[in-house]
Parts: sequence; C-alpha cells; structure tokens
Amino acid sequence: MDSLQAFVSQPLEGSAANPHNEALRGQIQRALDLICTVLTLFPLEMLALTFNGGKDACVVLYLVQLALRLRGVAEGEAGGRLKVLYFSPEHGDFPEVISFMAKISEDHHVTYTTYPAGTSFKDGMRDLVEKKGLKAVFLGVRRGDPHSLESEHLEPSSPGWPVFLRVNPLLTWDYGQIWDFLRRFSLPYCRLYDEGYTSLGDTRTTVRNPALRRVEGGYRPAYALENWTLERANRRVADRKEDAVKEDKGGDADGQADDVRVKRREAAWEGALSSPSLVIGEEEPAGRGRKDEVGETLEEEEELLQRH
Repeated sequence: MDSLQAFVSQPLEGSAANPHNEALRGQIQRALDLICTVLTLFPLEMLALTFNGGKDACVVLYLVQLALRLRGVAEGEAGGRLKVLYFSPEHGDFPEVISFMAKISEDHHVTYTTYPAGTSFKDGMRDLVEKKGLKAVFLGVRRGDPHSLESEHLEPSSPGWPVFLRVNPLLTWDYGQIWDFLRRFSLPYCRLYDEGYTSLGDTRTTVRNPALRRVEGGYRPAYALENWTLERANRRVADRKEDAVKEDKGGDADGQADDVRVKRREAAWEGALSSPSLVIGEEEPAGRGRKDEVGETLEEEEELLQRH
C-alpha cells in the first residue's frame, strides 16, 4: 500500500515519459476522486463495499482503503465502520478463496457482513437500506462485464430495488490495468489466479481458463492472458452447468471438451452483451424478468456482476 501511495503522490513529471504509467495513474486518480466524493457525501457507517475475494473486488478494496488513508482515517478505524459485504455463493466458494478472505480480514482490518447462500444481492441491499441506513455501495463493475455497457460511475439502483447509489470506480479499467495495479504494487490476490483461473465464481461454475493451458501441461497465470475478451471463458453458462461438470470429470484429456465450452461461453456472452442493459429511469424496462441467453433474468444481472 505504501508503494501505491507513493506512486499516486509523485510529481507528474516523474512518470510523464512513460505513457503506460500515466494511463494507470490516471485510472487510479479518477477512481480515487470518485471514492473521495462519495466519502464526502456520506459517513462511513452509511457506505458498503462488496467483496468476494475476486481481483476486481480487491482493487476496489485497496483503492477505498487508500482514499481513507489519504483522508487520515486509519485502517483499524475504517474496518469497524465501513461495511464489507460477502454473499456466500449458492454452490460454495473455493477453499483458496475462503483462506484468502480470512487473510485479508486479518491483514487489512476488514470485518465482513456475511449473507448465507441463497440470499440475493437485492435482498441483502434491502436489509442494509432499511435496517442500517445504507446510502451507497462500492462495486467492482467494469464496462467489459456482462450487462454493464450502459453503467455509470455513480448511478441509482434499478427500479424495483431498494434506493441506494451504486459506485463503480473501475468502470473504465480494462483487464490488463487490473493486473498491472495488483502486481506493480505487490498487492495480495487469491492464488487461484496463478493457477489458470481468470474469473472466479462458485465451485460449480468455474474452471481453469483453457486459453491459459500450457502445451507442456499446466496453466499460465491469469495476468498472462493475451486475449482479454476470454477473461470469462472459464465460467460455465448457467443452463449448461451439469454438462460442464461431467466434461470436467472425464472429457478434458485432449483439451477438446474445454475448447467446446469456451466457444459456447463466448457465444452466450456475446449474446448477453448485445442484449438490453439495465435501464436507470422512471419505468422498468419491458424485458425485465425475461430470460436472456446466459440463462439469467434481467433482475439477476446485478448479482451476476458481483462475481469476478
């Protein structure tokens, strides 16, 4: 965290000769500006941050903690006031994710507000808004995520949801910048990303990314992914989960089963990305509640975005 703070604080001319550095610094500064705006609008007790151990959630957590540090709020103090939300996945998290989250809790003074499996994001938000006075929640949404093409950095919750602000500090970040941020400043992330996973969901819907398979065996780390559009190629489409589980148990010896799954997922996500996004406004979009090509209802889109 110290190296991150130093990078943000150094004079502009110190890295002006490196456009790559300036691009990252610009993303960090814009994210911090947004976070600080929200911290100015609301007390910490009225704010929350979703965290599931994923790479995007990690970046948001570290940025929020840096913003608080720059405002003179110690991590220990913030940990007792800022709500960090964890929604247990329906089919269980990887042991590595659980261990990583425990370490984050210890090392970064994070106390989780945990919702059991089966609790929807919408119900969790309703509980926090009605009982805890929640006003805004920090999310790890990026514009490349499913159904996020029309999202804004700061936007109200969707019609029919409890009223709160969604804060998206990473909206314009790309996959490479996420990994540049984490690795450049030696910030911790779940070790599954070093084992071929590029996007984390529950144990039933997540496999290693075939695009990272080594010819000689094994998998390259997530940050080695060259085609960023394949970030979620390791996430099974909902209505094909059972087939994918069977393939994982006996059909991957020659890699063909994984390749077939990748093509299926790419096609499904392409259809999802071209479908109507969530609309913020006076009326609900006509398609709400209808199934899209990924097998999720439009009302479940916001929950889908929590897993990275």
